[in-house]
Amino acid sequence: MVEIVVSTYLFSICIVDFLTCSNSLQQVIVGSGGSLCSYYCGLVVIGVMIPIAQIRSLHGLKHLVVLCILCIRSEEHTSELQSRQ
Repeated sequence: MVEIVVSTYLFSICIVDFLTCSNSLQQVIVGSGGSLCSYYCGLVVIGVMIPIAQIRSLHGLKHLVVLCILCIRSEEHTSELQSRQ
């Protein structure tokens, strides 16, 4: 019984994450002046999430962490340049 509850909970979390990412991607695209339906946003999110979900060790995550840090720093730099103008 506990295994069913845990499996259902994990599945629910994955679905909520997927829907949140898909909706956020669609809002970013619309906010930047483009248009993309939620179906295609969902496909993009699946295409990004599946390879990341296959990483099984911390060693495999180091490249992803570096990429995330660079994206965050780039956003901070862009925000700083926009605030100066």
